[in-house]
Amino acid sequence: MFLKSLEINGFKSFGQKTVFNFSPGITAIVGPNGSGKSNIAEAIRWVMGEQSLKSIRSKDGADLIFNGSLNKQRLHKAQVNLYFDNSLKKMPIDFEEVIISRIVYREGINEYFINNNQVRLKDVVDLLASSNIGQKNFSVISQGLSDSLIKLNPKELKSVIQDAAGIRPIELKKEEALKKLKSTRENIERIELMKSEIAPYLRNLKKQVSRFEQKEELEVKLKDLKQIKFNYEINKILESKNNFLNQKEELAKKIKAIEEESECLAKEIKKLEDDFNSNNEVLIELDKKIDNLQEEKLYYEKELSLIESKLEIEKEKRKISLSIDLNYVKNRLKGIINVIAEALKKDDNLFTKEWVGNIFNSLKNFLKEIELGSHLNENEKKEVDKETKQLEDEALERKKELQNRLNLILSDLEKEKNKLRIIKDEESLKKNKLFELERRRRELEDNKYHFGERLKNINAEVSQIEIKEKIIKGDNFEFNPELAKKISKEEIAKIEIEIARLERILEEAAGFDKNLIEEYNRIKERYEILEKECNDLTKAVEDLNKLIKELDLNIEKKFKDAFALINEKFDLYFKMIFAGGKAKIVKVEYESETKDDEEKEQDEDKDSFLVDYGIEIKAELPGKKAYNLNMFSGGERSLTAIALLFSLICVANPPFIVLDEIDAALDEANSRRFASILKEFTNTTQFIIITHNRETMSHAGVLYGITMANDGVSKVFSLKLEEAVKNY
Repeated sequence: MFLKSLEINGFKSFGQKTVFNFSPGITAIVGPNGSGKSNIAEAIRWVMGEQSLKSIRSKDGADLIFNGSLNKQRLHKAQVNLYFDNSLKKMPIDFEEVIISRIVYREGINEYFINNNQVRLKDVVDLLASSNIGQKNFSVISQGLSDSLIKLNPKELKSVIQDAAGIRPIELKKEEALKKLKSTRENIERIELMKSEIAPYLRNLKKQVSRFEQKEELEVKLKDLKQIKFNYEINKILESKNNFLNQKEELAKKIKAIEEESECLAKEIKKLEDDFNSNNEVLIELDKKIDNLQEEKLYYEKELSLIESKLEIEKEKRKISLSIDLNYVKNRLKGIINVIAEALKKDDNLFTKEWVGNIFNSLKNFLKEIELGSHLNENEKKEVDKETKQLEDEALERKKELQNRLNLILSDLEKEKNKLRIIKDEESLKKNKLFELERRRRELEDNKYHFGERLKNINAEVSQIEIKEKIIKGDNFEFNPELAKKISKEEIAKIEIEIARLERILEEAAGFDKNLIEEYNRIKERYEILEKECNDLTKAVEDLNKLIKELDLNIEKKFKDAFALINEKFDLYFKMIFAGGKAKIVKVEYESETKDDEEKEQDEDKDSFLVDYGIEIKAELPGKKAYNLNMFSGGERSLTAIALLFSLICVANPPFIVLDEIDAALDEANSRRFASILKEFTNTTQFIIITHNRETMSHAGVLYGITMANDGVSKVFSLKLEEAVKNY
């Protein structure tokens, strides 16, 4: 299979229909700058499905259409056709010639055709990929090869190698499998949803049909369970009734005992109250006696106080009259001075006439005392002392008489108080006892009330039980006491639940519509079909997962083999071009972007989806120790890119490659090496080279020249060099 021809009509500078016929080997396209040579490479890239307008030097679709010139009107559309020889059926399509076409209109509409039948872009891409054509990174190599290959990041370079390894068709199969897997899972979810919607209805129908079919059996079972429940309830009623009657008897006894104890308490309380009344008279009499003694006591205490005061006065007079005590004088003066000093410290205006008069009188009296004491003679002093002594003796005698009388009164008062204290202590004990008896009587009355209320409730309960007993016995079941005693509370709870369930089932079965049996069979059949579909889809999911794993293994193997071969050939061509040195590609890890759900599920047993790897180029020029390509010159970078390109071609073995001036930076010697290596691949790969290099032109079988006149339209003339050499 090879590219037979290229037909361009209205694409960029090709304002008229132009046909390029190609043959196996090398076809060179030459011409001056600006003649439109690179538009040929871009036309081929575009017709094979290129979606990036930037990569074909355009901003929008209208830029791809011939825009007119002075002598030619602009066109409404641009069309490019690629003709392939498919006589060996390398393309999976039953035509010996395959035509790939693409049309763009000024409105921005794009159309794709295969053999004049309109198709989708995906159909074009899939067809080319299946034929090892259209790998975007090296089927059409544009100007600036060093930028397009050398400057690829590790992820992009890995993609180029994957395309060269022929992995793209396998990846398309994997993508298709992943889409089918997603679609299948969605179908499973849809079917499961339908099943979940049908299942409750089907279960309900199944229950109804089952209940209808088991109606007689359920009725017998319900009757047996009700018999058991009857025995249990009657037994419980009788037990409860007997229990209440026993309680009633016990309460009656308790009430009688309370009444008897209350009667005894009433008698004791009456006796204590009578004692309190008799003691009240004695207490009143004692209180009067104590009051009288208290008055006498106060009288004699007052008299004694007066005698004491009189004695003190007489002693003082005697003291003053007999001598003037210097200390006494000092103390009196200090007292008066202190009073005046304290008054001076205060802010209040105390120096009133009355206050000054008091100070004056105190000083005057004190002066008289001093004069009186200091002017008496010895006889007068003796007379005063005698008189004072006599008064003191009389006062002492009176004090003694009063003290004796007071002592007698105090003794009588203490005796009467002791009597009063004894009586009150006895009365306090009686009061405590009376309080306790009253508390007990109230407690008994409360108990009697509560017991009475409880007795009323028990009588009401017994009445209710007797009514319930009549109602239950109305069901005409036979009571079996022995059987009733064997049933536990837990068992009867389960029996009651079962009775309620059976009654509900029989109630529903009573209004059963026989058409529901047909409905049940129809829904059941539908559910079984969905179940089968779900199982088939689940099996399909397993098969698709298995296929995807196999494709992953195949991709991994192909990439591994291609990687090894590219490394080998890259080093070989690098050494050929640079006459030495070494080059290789290496794997480098980097964080990958988030994968979609299908890929995550495929990698669920791996950690690789978190860390991916790319490819980097390492090269060392002869005599240098530099692996950093940024340190290479422009020519060295181009030659390195050419060496990598040839190694990719060895692996990819594409039917054709378009090279757009990739040899522009080569000198004459490197051009010869480039051309000789290129010649080696012509047996398997068809080359279309846009070039200015004479050495490259000399190896071409067909030479196309591109010119552009004043009308701005690219024109073509061709020359078969082999025929020209023969004719020459």
